[in-house]
Amino acid sequence: MTQQALVECRRFWLRLRLFRAAGTVLVDYRIMKNHVKALRASGEFGL
Repeated sequence: MTQQALVECRRFWLRLRLFRAAGTVLVDYRIMKNHVKALRASGEFGL
């Protein structure tokens, strides 16, 4: 992953934690995995 992609994923993760206080890490992981998959499909980052 590029540095920009890592920063974007970290920012998304922090927002996810702010708005989703409840839930498990596994649910958060699944949401993050889907987000990264969408970024790859869009070609926005060189993943």
